Amino acid sequence: MVASPPAKSDHGTARILIVEDEGIIAGHIASRLLKTGYSVAGIAESSEEALASIREVSPDLILMDIRIKGSLDGIQTAAKVRETSDIPIIYLTAHTDQATVDRAKMTEAFGFLTKPVHPTSLSTSIEMAIHKHRAEVAERAQRAWMETVLGAMADAMVLVDANRKIEYMNGSAETLIGWKNEEARGREIAMILPLRELATELEANRFLFPPDSPQPPSQIPGGLVASKRTGQWFPLEGEVAPTVSAGRVLGAVITFRDATVRRTEENEVRHQFKMQAVGRLAAGVAHDFNNLLLTILGYTDELIGHSLSFSEPDTRALEEIRKAGDQAASLTRQLLKFSRREPVRKVDINLNHVIRDTEELVRRIGGPSVHWQFLLDENLKDVRADQGQLKQVVMNLAANARDAMPDGGKVILETTNVEAPQGASPSIIWKAFVAFSVSDGGEGMSAEMAEHLFEPFFTTKQPGSGTGLGLSIVHSIVTDLGGTIHVDSEKGRGTTFTVYFPVAEPGAAARTADSGHSLETTVETG
Repeated sequence: MVASPPAKSDHGTARILIVEDEGIIAGHIASRLLKTGYSVAGIAESSEEALASIREVSPDLILMDIRIKGSLDGIQTAAKVRETSDIPIIYLTAHTDQATVDRAKMTEAFGFLTKPVHPTSLSTSIEMAIHKHRAEVAERAQRAWMETVLGAMADAMVLVDANRKIEYMNGSAETLIGWKNEEARGREIAMILPLRELATELEANRFLFPPDSPQPPSQIPGGLVASKRTGQWFPLEGEVAPTVSAGRVLGAVITFRDATVRRTEENEVRHQFKMQAVGRLAAGVAHDFNNLLLTILGYTDELIGHSLSFSEPDTRALEEIRKAGDQAASLTRQLLKFSRREPVRKVDINLNHVIRDTEELVRRIGGPSVHWQFLLDENLKDVRADQGQLKQVVMNLAANARDAMPDGGKVILETTNVEAPQGASPSIIWKAFVAFSVSDGGEGMSAEMAEHLFEPFFTTKQPGSGTGLGLSIVHSIVTDLGGTIHVDSEKGRGTTFTVYFPVAEPGAAARTADSGHSLETTVETG
Protein backbone atom coordinates (compact mmCIF):
# COMPACT_ATOMS: atom_id res chain seq x y z
CA MET A 1 0.00 0.00 0.00
CA VAL A 2 1.37 3.39 -0.99
CA ALA A 3 1.44 6.07 1.75
CA SER A 4 0.40 9.67 1.17
CA PRO A 5 3.19 12.06 0.20
CA PRO A 6 4.83 13.72 3.19
CA ALA A 7 4.15 17.30 4.23
CA LYS A 8 6.88 19.83 3.65
CA SER A 9 8.51 21.74 6.48
CA ASP A 10 9.65 25.34 6.14
CA HIS A 11 13.07 23.97 5.09
CA GLY A 12 11.89 21.22 2.69
CA THR A 13 10.89 17.61 3.42
CA ALA A 14 10.05 16.92 7.07
CA ARG A 15 13.20 15.82 8.94
CA ILE A 16 12.56 13.09 11.50
CA LEU A 17 14.74 11.86 14.36
CA ILE A 18 14.32 8.21 15.36
CA VAL A 19 14.98 7.32 18.99
CA GLU A 20 15.05 3.50 19.17
CA ASP A 21 17.54 1.19 20.87
CA GLU A 22 16.71 -1.85 18.70
CA GLY A 23 18.90 -1.44 15.63
CA ILE A 24 16.80 -3.65 13.36
CA ILE A 25 13.57 -1.82 14.25
CA ALA A 26 15.25 1.59 13.88
CA GLY A 27 16.61 0.64 10.47
CA HIS A 28 13.23 -0.66 9.31
CA ILE A 29 11.50 2.59 10.37
CA ALA A 30 14.20 4.67 8.67
CA SER A 31 13.81 2.69 5.45
CA ARG A 32 10.07 3.13 5.52
CA LEU A 33 10.40 6.88 6.09
CA LEU A 34 12.82 7.27 3.20
CA LYS A 35 10.53 5.31 0.87
CA THR A 36 7.63 7.61 1.65
CA GLY A 37 9.72 10.72 1.03
CA TYR A 38 10.70 11.82 4.52
CA SER A 39 14.21 12.80 5.58
CA VAL A 40 15.82 10.93 8.47
CA ALA A 41 17.69 13.41 10.64
CA GLY A 42 19.38 10.64 12.61
CA ILE A 43 18.98 7.58 14.84
CA ALA A 44 19.66 7.62 18.57
CA GLU A 45 19.75 4.59 20.88
CA SER A 46 19.88 6.32 24.30
CA SER A 47 18.42 9.34 26.05
CA GLU A 48 21.83 11.03 26.04
CA GLU A 49 22.26 10.49 22.28
CA ALA A 50 18.71 11.69 21.66
CA LEU A 51 19.18 14.97 23.55
CA ALA A 52 22.52 15.60 21.86
CA SER A 53 21.06 14.92 18.39
CA ILE A 54 18.12 17.23 19.02
CA ARG A 55 20.51 20.06 19.86
CA GLU A 56 22.59 19.37 16.76
CA VAL A 57 20.02 18.73 14.01
CA SER A 58 16.78 20.37 15.29
CA PRO A 59 14.40 17.83 13.68
CA ASP A 60 10.83 18.64 12.62
CA LEU A 61 9.48 15.59 14.49
CA ILE A 62 10.73 12.85 16.85
CA LEU A 63 9.70 9.20 16.83
CA MET A 64 10.40 8.23 20.43
CA ASP A 65 10.52 4.67 21.76
CA ILE A 66 9.47 4.55 25.41
CA ARG A 67 11.95 1.85 26.43
CA ILE A 68 15.42 3.13 25.46
CA LYS A 69 18.94 2.95 26.80
CA GLY A 70 20.46 5.60 29.02
CA SER A 71 19.62 7.26 32.31
CA LEU A 72 16.13 8.32 31.15
CA ASP A 73 13.35 6.41 29.44
CA GLY A 74 11.55 7.81 26.40
CA ILE A 75 8.86 9.63 28.37
CA GLN A 76 11.42 11.29 30.64
CA THR A 77 13.51 12.21 27.61
CA ALA A 78 10.43 13.73 25.94
CA ALA A 79 9.80 15.79 29.08
CA LYS A 80 13.36 17.13 28.86
CA VAL A 81 12.84 18.02 25.22
CA ARG A 82 9.64 19.92 26.07
CA GLU A 83 11.55 22.06 28.55
CA THR A 84 13.80 23.58 25.88
CA SER A 85 12.29 22.80 22.47
CA ASP A 86 8.96 22.92 20.65
CA ILE A 87 9.21 19.71 18.60
CA PRO A 88 6.26 17.34 18.11
CA ILE A 89 6.83 13.83 19.49
CA ILE A 90 5.16 10.54 18.56
CA TYR A 91 5.71 7.60 20.92
CA LEU A 92 6.58 4.10 19.66
CA THR A 93 5.97 1.31 22.15
CA ALA A 94 4.99 -2.28 22.63
CA HIS A 95 3.61 -1.40 26.08
CA THR A 96 0.04 -0.09 26.15
CA ASP A 97 -0.79 -0.36 29.85
CA GLN A 98 -2.80 2.56 31.28
CA ALA A 99 0.01 3.76 33.54
CA THR A 100 2.34 4.16 30.55
CA VAL A 101 -0.36 5.95 28.55
CA ASP A 102 -1.08 8.32 31.45
CA ARG A 103 2.61 9.17 31.77
CA ALA A 104 2.87 9.81 28.05
CA LYS A 105 -0.11 12.17 28.15
CA MET A 106 1.73 14.42 30.61
CA THR A 107 4.32 15.28 27.95
CA GLU A 108 1.63 16.47 25.49
CA ALA A 109 2.74 14.02 22.80
CA PHE A 110 1.22 14.26 19.32
CA GLY A 111 0.69 10.51 18.82
CA PHE A 112 1.02 7.01 20.27
CA LEU A 113 1.85 4.10 17.94
CA THR A 114 2.00 0.45 18.97
CA LYS A 115 4.70 -1.80 17.60
CA PRO A 116 4.84 -3.26 15.07
CA VAL A 117 3.98 -0.05 13.29
CA HIS A 118 1.96 -0.30 10.08
CA PRO A 119 3.43 1.90 7.31
CA THR A 120 0.13 3.65 6.67
CA SER A 121 -0.42 4.37 10.37
CA LEU A 122 3.12 5.71 10.61
CA SER A 123 2.72 8.09 7.67
CA THR A 124 -0.74 9.24 8.77
CA SER A 125 0.39 9.87 12.35
CA ILE A 126 3.38 11.90 11.13
CA GLU A 127 1.23 14.00 8.80
CA MET A 128 -1.35 14.69 11.52
CA ALA A 129 1.32 15.52 14.09
CA ILE A 130 3.11 17.97 11.79
CA HIS A 131 -0.15 19.60 10.73
CA LYS A 132 -1.39 19.91 14.32
CA HIS A 133 1.94 21.28 15.50
CA ARG A 134 2.03 23.94 12.77
CA ALA A 135 -1.54 24.93 13.62
CA GLU A 136 -0.61 25.28 17.28
CA VAL A 137 2.48 27.35 16.44
CA ALA A 138 0.35 29.64 14.24
CA GLU A 139 -2.27 29.93 16.97
CA ARG A 140 0.36 30.81 19.59
CA ALA A 141 1.86 33.42 17.27
CA GLN A 142 -1.58 34.89 16.65
CA ARG A 143 -2.32 34.93 20.37
CA ALA A 144 1.03 36.54 21.13
CA TRP A 145 0.33 39.19 18.50
CA MET A 146 -3.12 39.85 19.93
CA GLU A 147 -1.77 40.04 23.47
CA THR A 148 0.86 42.52 22.29
CA VAL A 149 -1.81 44.68 20.66
CA LEU A 150 -4.17 44.43 23.62
CA GLY A 151 -1.33 45.02 26.05
CA ALA A 152 -0.48 48.27 24.28
CA MET A 153 -4.01 49.59 24.75
CA ALA A 154 -4.33 52.55 27.09
CA ASP A 155 -7.71 51.28 28.32
CA ALA A 156 -7.92 48.37 30.71
CA MET A 157 -9.46 45.30 29.09
CA VAL A 158 -10.77 42.00 30.43
CA LEU A 159 -12.12 39.02 28.47
CA VAL A 160 -14.74 36.93 30.30
CA ASP A 161 -16.48 33.74 29.23
CA ALA A 162 -20.20 32.99 29.37
CA ASN A 163 -19.79 31.92 33.02
CA ARG A 164 -18.37 35.38 33.89
CA LYS A 165 -14.92 33.97 34.48
CA ILE A 166 -11.83 35.86 33.32
CA GLU A 167 -9.94 34.44 30.35
CA TYR A 168 -7.48 37.29 29.80
CA MET A 169 -6.57 40.66 31.28
CA ASN A 170 -4.24 43.16 29.58
CA GLY A 171 -1.39 45.11 31.15
CA SER A 172 -3.43 48.28 31.63
CA ALA A 173 -5.99 46.32 33.63
CA GLU A 174 -3.23 44.75 35.72
CA THR A 175 -1.81 48.19 36.50
CA LEU A 176 -5.18 49.75 37.27
CA ILE A 177 -6.71 47.13 39.56
CA GLY A 178 -3.61 45.40 40.91
CA TRP A 179 -4.31 41.82 39.78
CA LYS A 180 -1.96 39.89 37.50
CA ASN A 181 -3.40 38.15 34.45
CA GLU A 182 -2.19 34.77 35.70
CA GLU A 183 -3.83 35.32 39.10
CA ALA A 184 -7.12 36.59 37.72
CA ARG A 185 -7.58 33.95 35.02
CA GLY A 186 -10.39 31.54 35.92
CA ARG A 187 -11.82 33.78 38.65
CA GLU A 188 -15.20 35.49 38.40
CA ILE A 189 -15.15 39.10 37.23
CA ALA A 190 -17.22 40.14 40.27
CA MET A 191 -14.37 39.04 42.52
CA ILE A 192 -11.59 40.74 40.58
CA LEU A 193 -13.47 43.96 39.76
CA PRO A 194 -16.35 44.47 42.22
CA LEU A 195 -18.72 47.33 41.38
CA ARG A 196 -21.14 49.35 43.43
CA GLU A 197 -23.42 52.32 42.85
CA LEU A 198 -21.92 55.46 44.33
CA ALA A 199 -25.28 56.97 45.31
CA THR A 200 -26.82 53.90 46.95
CA GLU A 201 -23.72 51.86 47.92
CA LEU A 202 -25.46 48.82 46.37
CA GLU A 203 -23.55 46.07 44.55
CA ALA A 204 -23.60 46.58 40.76
CA ASN A 205 -21.55 43.70 39.34
CA ARG A 206 -24.37 42.82 36.93
CA PHE A 207 -23.27 45.62 34.62
CA LEU A 208 -20.09 43.64 33.79
CA PHE A 209 -21.81 40.33 33.03
CA PRO A 210 -22.17 39.07 29.43
CA PRO A 211 -25.78 39.41 28.24
CA ASP A 212 -27.94 36.30 27.82
CA SER A 213 -28.61 37.01 24.13
CA PRO A 214 -26.60 38.71 21.34
CA GLN A 215 -26.79 42.50 21.39
CA PRO A 216 -24.65 45.52 20.43
CA PRO A 217 -21.91 46.80 22.78
CA SER A 218 -23.25 48.87 25.67
CA GLN A 219 -21.83 51.60 27.86
CA ILE A 220 -21.29 50.87 31.53
CA PRO A 221 -23.73 53.22 33.35
CA GLY A 222 -22.39 56.31 35.05
CA GLY A 223 -22.29 56.71 38.80
CA LEU A 224 -20.44 53.44 39.43
CA VAL A 225 -17.25 52.90 41.39
CA ALA A 226 -14.94 49.88 41.23
CA SER A 227 -12.53 48.48 43.78
CA LYS A 228 -8.86 47.82 43.23
CA ARG A 229 -7.15 44.84 44.83
CA THR A 230 -6.00 47.17 47.63
CA GLY A 231 -9.61 48.06 48.44
CA GLN A 232 -9.33 51.57 47.02
CA TRP A 233 -12.44 52.63 45.11
CA PHE A 234 -12.37 54.69 41.91
CA PRO A 235 -15.00 56.00 39.47
CA LEU A 236 -15.28 53.64 36.51
CA GLU A 237 -16.45 54.12 32.96
CA GLY A 238 -16.27 51.78 29.99
CA GLU A 239 -18.05 49.44 27.62
CA VAL A 240 -19.19 45.79 27.50
CA ALA A 241 -19.11 44.10 24.08
CA PRO A 242 -20.53 40.55 23.86
CA THR A 243 -18.52 37.96 21.92
CA VAL A 244 -20.96 36.04 19.71
CA SER A 245 -20.60 32.91 17.57
CA ALA A 246 -23.42 31.19 15.64
CA GLY A 247 -25.97 33.33 17.44
CA ARG A 248 -24.72 32.31 20.89
CA VAL A 249 -23.02 34.55 23.47
CA LEU A 250 -19.62 33.08 24.36
CA GLY A 251 -18.56 35.85 26.74
CA ALA A 252 -17.72 39.54 26.61
CA VAL A 253 -14.93 42.02 26.12
CA ILE A 254 -14.95 44.61 28.91
CA THR A 255 -12.96 47.80 28.40
CA PHE A 256 -12.81 50.27 31.25
CA ARG A 257 -10.79 53.12 32.71
CA ASP A 258 -10.42 55.24 35.83
CA ALA A 259 -12.69 58.24 35.25
CA THR A 260 -10.98 60.36 37.90
CA VAL A 261 -8.67 62.19 35.49
CA ARG A 262 -11.38 62.86 32.90
CA ARG A 263 -13.79 64.14 35.52
CA THR A 264 -11.07 66.31 37.01
CA GLU A 265 -10.36 67.77 33.59
CA GLU A 266 -14.06 68.37 32.94
CA ASN A 267 -14.46 70.07 36.31
CA GLU A 268 -11.40 72.17 35.51
CA VAL A 269 -12.91 73.29 32.20
CA ARG A 270 -16.23 74.13 33.86
CA HIS A 271 -14.39 76.03 36.55
CA GLN A 272 -12.44 78.01 33.97
CA PHE A 273 -15.69 79.00 32.25
CA LYS A 274 -17.05 80.22 35.57
CA MET A 275 -13.87 82.16 36.27
CA GLN A 276 -14.03 83.75 32.83
CA ALA A 277 -17.64 84.74 33.45
CA VAL A 278 -16.67 86.36 36.75
CA GLY A 279 -13.78 88.09 34.98
CA ARG A 280 -16.08 89.56 32.37
CA LEU A 281 -18.45 90.67 35.13
CA ALA A 282 -15.61 92.28 37.07
CA ALA A 283 -14.25 94.04 34.01
CA GLY A 284 -17.69 95.49 33.29
CA VAL A 285 -18.56 96.84 36.73
CA ALA A 286 -15.27 97.48 38.54
CA HIS A 287 -14.61 100.90 37.01
CA ASP A 288 -18.07 102.34 37.71
CA PHE A 289 -18.18 100.67 41.11
CA ASN A 290 -14.88 102.25 42.10
CA ASN A 291 -16.15 105.69 41.05
CA LEU A 292 -19.21 105.27 43.25
CA LEU A 293 -17.05 104.10 46.14
CA LEU A 294 -14.77 107.10 45.69
CA THR A 295 -17.74 109.41 46.07
CA ILE A 296 -19.16 107.53 49.07
CA LEU A 297 -15.83 107.32 50.89
CA GLY A 298 -14.97 110.94 50.08
CA TYR A 299 -18.15 112.36 51.56
CA THR A 300 -17.92 109.96 54.51
CA ASP A 301 -14.39 111.13 55.32
CA GLU A 302 -15.56 114.75 55.08
CA LEU A 303 -18.43 114.13 57.49
CA ILE A 304 -16.19 112.24 59.89
CA GLY A 305 -13.92 115.28 59.87
CA HIS A 306 -16.80 117.29 61.30
CA SER A 307 -17.74 114.60 63.78
CA LEU A 308 -17.62 117.05 66.70
CA SER A 309 -20.93 118.48 65.52
CA PHE A 310 -22.56 115.01 65.43
CA SER A 311 -23.94 112.91 68.20
CA GLU A 312 -22.11 109.75 69.22
CA PRO A 313 -24.62 107.45 67.45
CA ASP A 314 -24.23 109.46 64.24
CA THR A 315 -20.47 109.26 64.47
CA ARG A 316 -20.59 105.49 64.95
CA ALA A 317 -22.92 105.24 61.94
CA LEU A 318 -20.43 107.17 59.79
CA GLU A 319 -17.62 104.94 60.93
CA GLU A 320 -19.65 101.85 59.98
CA ILE A 321 -20.32 103.39 56.56
CA ARG A 322 -16.59 103.99 56.15
CA LYS A 323 -15.85 100.37 57.22
CA ALA A 324 -18.39 99.01 54.74
CA GLY A 325 -16.86 101.17 52.02
CA ASP A 326 -13.40 99.81 52.74
CA GLN A 327 -14.75 96.26 52.57
CA ALA A 328 -16.42 97.05 49.24
CA ALA A 329 -13.13 98.42 47.92
CA SER A 330 -11.40 95.22 49.04
CA LEU A 331 -14.02 93.15 47.24
CA THR A 332 -13.48 95.20 44.08
CA ARG A 333 -9.74 94.52 44.21
CA GLN A 334 -10.47 90.80 44.50
CA LEU A 335 -12.82 90.90 41.53
CA LEU A 336 -10.15 92.63 39.48
CA LYS A 337 -7.96 89.56 39.91
CA PHE A 338 -10.37 87.69 37.62
CA SER A 339 -10.48 90.39 34.99
CA ARG A 340 -6.65 90.43 34.77
CA ARG A 341 -6.71 94.22 34.96
CA GLU A 342 -4.14 94.50 37.73
CA PRO A 343 -0.52 94.63 36.55
CA VAL A 344 1.43 91.38 36.99
CA ARG A 345 5.23 91.28 37.06
CA LYS A 346 6.66 87.79 36.99
CA VAL A 347 10.15 87.21 38.29
CA ASP A 348 12.18 84.23 39.49
CA ILE A 349 11.56 84.09 43.21
CA ASN A 350 12.02 81.70 46.12
CA LEU A 351 8.67 80.92 47.74
CA ASN A 352 10.35 80.58 51.14
CA HIS A 353 11.16 84.31 51.04
CA VAL A 354 7.51 85.18 50.48
CA ILE A 355 6.41 82.93 53.34
CA ARG A 356 8.99 84.37 55.72
CA ASP A 357 7.91 87.90 54.75
CA THR A 358 4.30 87.09 55.57
CA GLU A 359 5.02 85.04 58.71
CA GLU A 360 4.37 87.89 61.13
CA LEU A 361 1.09 88.79 59.43
CA VAL A 362 0.08 85.12 59.30
CA ARG A 363 0.64 84.74 63.04
CA ARG A 364 -1.33 87.91 63.66
CA ILE A 365 -4.45 86.77 61.76
CA GLY A 366 -4.38 83.44 63.61
CA GLY A 367 -4.45 84.93 67.07
CA PRO A 368 -3.15 83.24 70.20
CA SER A 369 -5.29 80.12 69.77
CA VAL A 370 -3.56 79.01 66.54
CA HIS A 371 -0.12 77.41 66.60
CA TRP A 372 1.79 77.85 63.33
CA GLN A 373 4.55 75.49 62.22
CA PHE A 374 6.77 76.31 59.23
CA LEU A 375 8.59 73.43 57.51
CA LEU A 376 10.50 75.10 54.69
CA ASP A 377 12.89 73.21 52.43
CA GLU A 378 16.16 75.15 52.52
CA ASN A 379 17.04 73.80 49.06
CA LEU A 380 13.77 74.98 47.53
CA LYS A 381 14.00 75.89 43.86
CA ASP A 382 12.78 79.17 42.42
CA VAL A 383 9.43 79.66 40.72
CA ARG A 384 8.52 82.26 38.13
CA ALA A 385 5.65 84.30 39.51
CA ASP A 386 4.35 87.69 40.61
CA GLN A 387 5.43 88.37 44.19
CA GLY A 388 2.14 89.98 45.12
CA GLN A 389 0.19 87.02 43.78
CA LEU A 390 2.31 84.55 45.73
CA LYS A 391 1.69 86.54 48.87
CA GLN A 392 -2.02 86.46 48.06
CA VAL A 393 -1.90 82.65 47.82
CA VAL A 394 -0.04 82.28 51.14
CA MET A 395 -2.32 84.64 53.03
CA ASN A 396 -5.60 83.26 51.68
CA LEU A 397 -4.65 79.65 52.41
CA ALA A 398 -3.45 80.62 55.89
CA ALA A 399 -6.67 82.53 56.58
CA ASN A 400 -8.71 79.58 55.30
CA ALA A 401 -6.87 77.22 57.67
CA ARG A 402 -7.47 79.61 60.56
CA ASP A 403 -11.19 79.77 59.77
CA ALA A 404 -11.38 75.97 59.71
CA MET A 405 -10.40 75.90 63.43
CA PRO A 406 -12.61 78.40 65.31
CA ASP A 407 -11.44 76.94 68.62
CA GLY A 408 -7.78 77.03 67.65
CA GLY A 409 -5.32 74.33 66.74
CA LYS A 410 -2.20 73.65 64.73
CA VAL A 411 -1.51 74.78 61.15
CA ILE A 412 1.51 73.49 59.20
CA LEU A 413 2.97 75.41 56.26
CA GLU A 414 5.43 73.32 54.26
CA THR A 415 7.50 73.69 51.09
CA THR A 416 9.39 71.04 49.17
CA ASN A 417 10.64 70.12 45.70
CA VAL A 418 8.65 67.43 43.85
CA GLU A 419 8.77 65.81 40.43
CA ALA A 420 5.05 65.85 39.65
CA PRO A 421 1.81 67.19 41.18
CA GLN A 422 -0.39 64.79 43.11
CA GLY A 423 -3.46 63.68 41.15
CA ALA A 424 -2.45 65.76 38.15
CA SER A 425 -3.75 65.21 34.63
CA PRO A 426 -1.45 63.38 32.20
CA SER A 427 -1.76 66.43 29.92
CA ILE A 428 0.56 68.35 32.25
CA ILE A 429 4.10 68.57 30.93
CA TRP A 430 6.17 66.71 33.51
CA LYS A 431 9.00 68.72 34.96
CA ALA A 432 10.15 69.80 38.39
CA PHE A 433 7.63 71.49 40.69
CA VAL A 434 7.68 73.34 43.98
CA ALA A 435 4.97 72.17 46.39
CA PHE A 436 3.49 74.48 49.03
CA SER A 437 1.02 72.89 51.45
CA VAL A 438 -1.11 74.28 54.26
CA SER A 439 -2.57 71.70 56.66
CA ASP A 440 -5.11 72.41 59.39
CA GLY A 441 -6.60 70.28 62.14
CA GLY A 442 -10.17 71.34 61.52
CA GLU A 443 -13.29 69.29 60.91
CA GLY A 444 -12.48 68.63 57.27
CA MET A 445 -15.12 68.37 54.57
CA SER A 446 -16.98 65.90 52.40
CA ALA A 447 -15.94 65.03 48.84
CA GLU A 448 -19.08 66.75 47.53
CA MET A 449 -18.17 70.00 49.27
CA ALA A 450 -14.55 69.80 48.10
CA GLU A 451 -15.74 69.72 44.48
CA HIS A 452 -17.14 73.27 44.83
CA LEU A 453 -14.35 74.85 46.88
CA PHE A 454 -12.85 76.89 44.05
CA GLU A 455 -16.10 78.12 42.55
CA PRO A 456 -16.52 81.92 42.76
CA PHE A 457 -18.72 83.00 45.68
CA PHE A 458 -18.96 79.48 47.13
CA THR A 459 -18.39 79.59 50.88
CA THR A 460 -19.09 77.44 53.93
CA LYS A 461 -18.97 80.43 56.25
CA GLN A 462 -21.93 82.13 57.85
CA PRO A 463 -23.58 84.98 55.88
CA GLY A 464 -21.53 88.15 56.20
CA SER A 465 -18.39 86.23 57.17
CA GLY A 466 -16.86 85.84 53.72
CA THR A 467 -17.36 86.54 50.03
CA GLY A 468 -16.42 83.10 48.75
CA LEU A 469 -13.66 84.54 46.57
CA GLY A 470 -10.56 83.67 48.60
CA LEU A 471 -9.98 80.15 47.27
CA SER A 472 -11.21 81.16 43.82
CA ILE A 473 -8.47 83.78 43.72
CA VAL A 474 -5.90 81.19 44.84
CA HIS A 475 -7.04 78.81 42.10
CA SER A 476 -6.97 81.56 39.49
CA ILE A 477 -3.45 82.65 40.42
CA VAL A 478 -2.07 79.12 40.59
CA THR A 479 -3.49 78.00 37.23
CA ASP A 480 -2.40 81.26 35.59
CA LEU A 481 1.16 80.46 36.70
CA GLY A 482 0.95 76.99 35.13
CA GLY A 483 0.46 75.17 38.41
CA THR A 484 -2.22 73.02 40.02
CA ILE A 485 -3.85 72.79 43.42
CA HIS A 486 -4.84 69.60 45.23
CA VAL A 487 -7.18 69.24 48.22
CA ASP A 488 -6.95 66.33 50.62
CA SER A 489 -9.73 66.37 53.20
CA GLU A 490 -11.94 64.02 55.14
CA LYS A 491 -14.62 64.62 57.70
CA GLY A 492 -13.08 64.80 61.15
CA ARG A 493 -9.48 64.66 59.89
CA GLY A 494 -8.67 68.18 58.80
CA THR A 495 -7.72 69.54 55.38
CA THR A 496 -4.51 69.97 53.42
CA PHE A 497 -4.26 72.31 50.44
CA THR A 498 -1.20 71.65 48.28
CA VAL A 499 -0.21 74.08 45.56
CA TYR A 500 2.24 73.03 42.83
CA PHE A 501 4.22 75.70 40.94
CA PRO A 502 6.48 74.81 37.99
CA VAL A 503 10.14 75.40 38.77
CA ALA A 504 11.54 78.46 36.97
CA GLU A 505 13.65 77.68 33.93
CA PRO A 506 17.29 78.73 34.46
CA GLY A 507 18.08 82.08 32.92
CA ALA A 508 14.44 82.91 32.16
CA ALA A 509 14.53 86.01 34.31
CA ALA A 510 16.79 87.81 36.74
CA ARG A 511 16.47 86.41 40.21
CA THR A 512 15.32 88.88 42.87
CA ALA A 513 17.40 89.31 45.97
CA ASP A 514 14.40 89.38 48.29
CA SER A 515 10.62 89.39 48.11
CA GLY A 516 10.10 93.03 49.07
CA HIS A 517 7.99 94.53 51.83
CA SER A 518 5.69 97.02 50.10
CA LEU A 519 3.25 94.60 48.49
CA GLU A 520 -0.48 95.20 48.91
CA THR A 521 -2.37 91.97 49.52
CA THR A 522 -6.09 91.31 49.66
CA VAL A 523 -6.96 88.51 52.04
CA GLU A 524 -10.44 87.21 52.71
CA THR A 525 -10.92 86.91 56.43
CA GLY A 526 -13.91 86.10 58.52
